[in-house]
Amino acid sequence: MRPTGQELTEIALPKVYEQYGHFTVGTVHSNWLVSDGYYRENGSEPAGQWGGEWISMQKVDWNRKRIEWIPLCRHESSWMGQDDHPHPIFNDDDTYIYFTSNLGGERHIRRIAVPMDQTGEWENKE
Repeated sequence: MRPTGQELTEIALPKVYEQYGHFTVGTVHSNWLVSDGYYRENGSEPAGQWGGEWISMQKVDWNRKRIEWIPLCRHESSWMGQDDHPHPIFNDDDTYIYFTSNLGGERHIRRIAVPMDQTGEWENKE
C-alpha cells in the first residue's frame, strides 16, 4: 500500500505456508521482501514450532500478484519471545539482511548477503 492509502494489493500465500513470520520491504527495491516465516521446503513437515524456520526473500510482481520465494538460510531461532523472533531487515542499500538468532542459547545478530547478479539485480540461484 502506498503511504497515501491508495492501491491496496493483497497476494495470497500458498496454503501450506502456515508457520507465522514477519515481512519487511526492501529499502531500495519496493518489490523485494524478506521474511522469517511461512516458507517451507517442498514436502517438508513443520519443525513443531509455530514460527517459520527460514529467512527467505520474496521478489514480488505486484501487478500480476505473484511472489517468487527464495530460501536463504535457516535462522535457528526458537520463537520463545519477541527477542527471539528473527525480525529480518534489509540494510540501507538492500545488499545485506540482518536478523536475530538464539542458536546455542544466546541471542546474536546475524548477517547474510543478498545474492546479486552483475547488474545489481537480485539473482535467483535455483
